[in-house]
Amino acid sequence: MYKDPISITYDALWDLLEGNEDFCELIKIGNRIKFSGENRAPLKDTQATNDYPEVRIISRTSEAHLIRTSNGSSLKKQFVIQVLTGEQRLTELLYPLEWLIYCIFSKAFSTLKELKYPDEESEEGSTFIRHIALTGGTDQFSVSVDGKPTQRGWFNVLTIDTEMWFATASLIE
Repeated sequence: MYKDPISITYDALWDLLEGNEDFCELIKIGNRIKFSGENRAPLKDTQATNDYPEVRIISRTSEAHLIRTSNGSSLKKQFVIQVLTGEQRLTELLYPLEWLIYCIFSKAFSTLKELKYPDEESEEGSTFIRHIALTGGTDQFSVSVDGKPTQRGWFNVLTIDTEMWFATASLIE
């Protein structure tokens, strides 16, 4: 089945996190909220103590530059990693998870620059990630998430900026 470059990138971001043993020990499988795959409604209706910490990767913005050069087009795509701790002490989960994610993403470009998407230019596909950066984070103390009451605790939002490049001819065909 054809898979678009944005979905390939989203899945690769999860692969980066889940490829780290420490991340997998801290975040139970059921608390890794993925907005892809078979589950059409991955958010939980209610949150219990065992539902924390929780990590989500969500889509935030897209900025297309069609025909950016004489033969290339680009797409800037921003993703966000949300970390819900359910913990009021900063040093128990928020800071360790934030640091772990920073460390995991220190090798993100070398991994993601090898991603390929199917196109007519090449049998094995073409690489497309030109840039990726973990650009910042915001810490908040929360008593509600997604408009629903939740266990009080720290919540972190980490921003990931990506830039994808494509041969314009491959987009048109």
